[in-house]
Amino acid sequence: LANHAQGRLAHDLHQHARLVDRVVVLLRDLNGPKGGIDKEVDVTVRTHRGGIVVVKEIQNDLYLAIGHAADRVKNAVGRLAGRRLERRRARRPM
Repeated sequence: LANHAQGRLAHDLHQHARLVDRVVVLLRDLNGPKGGIDKEVDVTVRTHRGGIVVVKEIQNDLYLAIGHAADRVKNAVGRLAGRRLERRRARRPM
């Protein structure tokens, strides 16, 4: 499970690897053996310039939760990278 989470996040964040400083993933089973939609994945991404992206996903399967969280993290870090690029372009003299 840990290898799956690491591989999936590494694949999804590869495009923005130069921006990412640290990724922390927490996996939880909220209800224990009771079952239900209780598998939680928390992903925190810290960037080189102090930005933080936090995603929480709850599903009935940890593999599914990891996949959804990885997609959301990829999109959020991509938006952060896009905003930084726009700020850089706005500062350039014409």
